[in-house]
Amino acid sequence: MQIHRIVAGLSLDKLSDQAIRRAMSLAREYGARLDVVHGAGVEAPYVGKARHAFFTEHRARALERAREAARGKLELLVEDPVYAELPLDDYLQVRPESGARALLSFAEEHGADLLVIGAHRHRKPFDLGGTGRAALAKSACPVWAEPAEGRRFERVLAPVDLSPWTPLVLEAARSVAQRFHVPVRVLHAFVPPDFAYAEGGVAVGPVYAIEGLRESERAATAELVAAFDWGELPTETEFAEGDAADAIVKTAGETDLIVMGTHGHSGLARAVLGSCANRVLRHAHGPVLVVPDREHPEARAG
Repeated sequence: MQIHRIVAGLSLDKLSDQAIRRAMSLAREYGARLDVVHGAGVEAPYVGKARHAFFTEHRARALERAREAARGKLELLVEDPVYAELPLDDYLQVRPESGARALLSFAEEHGADLLVIGAHRHRKPFDLGGTGRAALAKSACPVWAEPAEGRRFERVLAPVDLSPWTPLVLEAARSVAQRFHVPVRVLHAFVPPDFAYAEGGVAVGPVYAIEGLRESERAATAELVAAFDWGELPTETEFAEGDAADAIVKTAGETDLIVMGTHGHSGLARAVLGSCANRVLRHAHGPVLVVPDREHPEARAG
């Protein structure tokens, strides 16, 4: 995963505070350009020529007020010594669009490699805000969701589903782990086919067939991890059974970064976030890096 440009969303409440700090840390580690984007939500409606001048002037004043508010907010958040030395206007972008549109439009226009957004971990459901949900659903590049109670991560957990998109997840996990010098744990959750169990969890399918599938996926996971180029990174593999989202959340610790894809067995439309990733985001204790299947050639061709 190559990261040359990072775009982080700035809100005027506390939702994005830790996300901005994380984005600065990531930009420093990757030597990437950082843009902090605030959507002012002051787009002027079409009101005809007679009122055009009035609304244009009103929009300009509102945009300037939003810029001053964003500058004040960002100034309070800057702790990284690199950014403390830079003028805020070198990397703060205030746009007239609302939050999600501002973030996604800027990222697309400037070829962002990573979006960083904030979230409240302890709210139910996991609260990304409207901007975050839209970014996760529509972003063409990976999205890092940082909880407001964020802390240093000490391991990367990479759940894989053995789909064609799995190498993207492993590449992203390796990239972050190498930059932050932490180990990687690869997790695969075996989900028995629907025919395997009756109501109440009693096995009704042919046991030998279920066992064959289980061992086939276990072997495929081990082969995948062994064949991947991890460099000098310490890695381990874990094989679980049952619901994938439950297994991921259970395996992830308080200091894990989860790196996962949006494509899985659900086959949901690419315009929405996959159900497994959505559930993990709701219950994860730490940051989650979501790698969209749109990065894969097969996804783009679709």
